[in-house]
Amino acid sequence: MTRDDILFHNVGEMIEEGGGMLLQRVPAATRGGMLENGQMRAQQAANTELRFVPEEPVRVTLSAPDGPILVREFRGDMPIFARHDIDRDPTIVNISPEFGWLPRAADRPELRGAFHPNVVRLAAGGAQPASRLVYHGIEGKHRLPNPDELASKTMLAYGTSITQGFNASQPHLTWPAVAARELQWDVINLGMGGACMCEKSIADHIAERGDWDLAVLSVSVNMSGRSYDEFRERVGYLVRTVVEKNPGKPVVGITLYPFNRDLGFGTLESTENAGDPERYRQILRDIVAEVGGPDLHLLEGPDILTRYTDLAVDILHPCDYGLIAIGQGIARGIKKLAPEG
Repeated sequence: MTRDDILFHNVGEMIEEGGGMLLQRVPAATRGGMLENGQMRAQQAANTELRFVPEEPVRVTLSAPDGPILVREFRGDMPIFARHDIDRDPTIVNISPEFGWLPRAADRPELRGAFHPNVVRLAAGGAQPASRLVYHGIEGKHRLPNPDELASKTMLAYGTSITQGFNASQPHLTWPAVAARELQWDVINLGMGGACMCEKSIADHIAERGDWDLAVLSVSVNMSGRSYDEFRERVGYLVRTVVEKNPGKPVVGITLYPFNRDLGFGTLESTENAGDPERYRQILRDIVAEVGGPDLHLLEGPDILTRYTDLAVDILHPCDYGLIAIGQGIARGIKKLAPEG
């Protein structure tokens, strides 16, 4: 989405709020079909970025109506040193067209990753996933990035708070951002903290949006108290719909990562109808086998996140170590399973 010669990445729609434009990750029609918690999470920043190329000093005004959110500034793939803490009141972010050796050395191939170093990326999310981001305006001469200054391929990630980036200390340390960096791709983060419920509206949205080259479906510890039949129905529709409507595009399912219930903590009184983590993993395995086809792949969460000590003390949410391990593990898996993706 573009506005004011800015590319708003991972923004599905803008709506007016607080004298500016609220950046939400999916359109209103998709949000309307989600459960209430999902509707809230879809308005929160997660690897949401403002991208542009400054030609003189630029001032961008942002606010975070729910409380502080961290915005990190990148030049291409490289972060600058300063951090921008955006609060409820409109905050001005000052951008200089020159930083360090840039733009004098911007065309050196050693400095080019997925993005050209001339591209300023203001990336939001990470440690405060409960925050929304509002754009108020930009001053100073700048332009949209050219297509050849951006990543050539895009990975979409759908999942829980682990995908959205809860407990990541920085926006670029969510596992989707880490995986995308390893692949030298762009990332669309559709993690929904506590709300990855595989609703029909979000399944249809992922299947129909058309702007990704590979999709990762990390589903879903948020449904680990739901009946096995409901899990099978919802996840089955998601996987089948995304695969069938995107022929030739790799789709990767991820079984549940290890968490507290695998150790017997918080186990439901009866796991006959719901609650056994391994049953949910097996259901996803069965769905992948049933849907089949060369585009659908499976990675095992316990093979990716192998140490409980990479989780926080809730024995559920990974810390930075765990998120990096997940991102790197998924990237390795993608390179093996879908090398041409």
